[in-house]
Amino acid sequence: MRLALNAFEEYMFLDDSSSYPMNCYLVMSFTGTVDKERFEQSVRAALATKHPLALCRVVKTKNDHYYWEKFFDNITIDWYANSTVSGSNFRGKAFEPFSEPLFRLHIFTSENKFEIVLELHHSLSDAAGVFSFLNDVFKLYASSDDIEDNTEAPDEIIEQLRNRNSFGLSVYESLRRFTDYLCYLPRAWTFLFRYPISIVAYDSKLADSPLPEKFPVCITRILDADQTNWLKQSARENGISINDIALAAVFRAIEKFRNEQGIPSSKKKFRIAVPTDLRRPTDKLSSISNRVSMVFIDRAASQINDSEKLLNTIHKEMRHIKKHSLGWAFIFGLGIYKKVFGNFRGMSRQKRCWSSAVVTNLQQIFKNQNNGKLKIQSGKDPNKTAVLETIETYPPIRPWTTISIGIYTYANQFYISASYDSRVITETQANQFFEICVEELKAFL
Repeated sequence: MRLALNAFEEYMFLDDSSSYPMNCYLVMSFTGTVDKERFEQSVRAALATKHPLALCRVVKTKNDHYYWEKFFDNITIDWYANSTVSGSNFRGKAFEPFSEPLFRLHIFTSENKFEIVLELHHSLSDAAGVFSFLNDVFKLYASSDDIEDNTEAPDEIIEQLRNRNSFGLSVYESLRRFTDYLCYLPRAWTFLFRYPISIVAYDSKLADSPLPEKFPVCITRILDADQTNWLKQSARENGISINDIALAAVFRAIEKFRNEQGIPSSKKKFRIAVPTDLRRPTDKLSSISNRVSMVFIDRAASQINDSEKLLNTIHKEMRHIKKHSLGWAFIFGLGIYKKVFGNFRGMSRQKRCWSSAVVTNLQQIFKNQNNGKLKIQSGKDPNKTAVLETIETYPPIRPWTTISIGIYTYANQFYISASYDSRVITETQANQFFEICVEELKAFL
């Protein structure tokens, strides 16, 4: 199997560096016990039959084109006995994409507890693809049927992956969207040449500095069920989305944090990058892959001071983006850039700020009928049962982008998880920023 990287995948791939790996992390904490043999069988079968990209390496041709090439039969699963993520010396590291899969699994087991850490490169998959993989693993794990080894992905899956570059759009739909976007070219041109500012001062030399000893550095806050229900109800009653509230809260937190740190005000704008899922109801592809784009929201300090006005303008802007399908504009822009320049080398690893922060809304994770916690049980050993207590997601960070935040709901609790750049802010400062975020989130209610 050999498939070309799509535009978004290639951009993520080329924007990677040993100093700032384009790595995503997912940490799942369970109470109970795991059937090691059954779990490994389930992972192998899920990857082989439905998620073959995770078994690929990247190959580069002479004319600077990049492809996924099926090269491996399995990924490495590292087991750490009598250990926890926080109590170990676990440290993420950059991938070697030309010689290894861009997906790793680490499992830490201790008395009646275990933690699963997924480490993958963003060029391989977005969050929806990862959760599709996990759902397949847990279904296989719970099945009492024998799991076959050495199975291959059916032609249907390969064909869906081959066509993922079209995002399910017909030629007519693609042309119509492209012509619609032409009227936004002046605004896009202004955007491209209006660079935002970083949350804190950033020395460009850090972009090539060694990876910190502790990586990734992460932080999480969880709102309980009552606060989460309050948040959802307030958003519904005011006709806005939780995403709107979160974006406004982060903008407010940026300005307040800078004020508390004594950072002088600037006339330049802050920018939040917002990943958008391009999957559609008719989409059949449920494999590890990228079906995502980006939109960018800019605000100056003077536009942040009035919290009510800020929330209303963000709501209107996000509604306009959704109504006119502007989430596709970034993907179309990448395609045009590649046609003109051949690749994304000039666009990636920029020596300036492209985004002050990232906010990703993963919505509801492992949704079930009662909004309860996910329970898994080995189909071969019913005594091996476990409950997923917490789940933390950590998006990648880039130079000049101080913090990357993921928001989502699990078991009727609202999570705010983030990875931050420990080269430029301390743990104390990161906690201060997060406390302001939570305060602003509640203030909007």
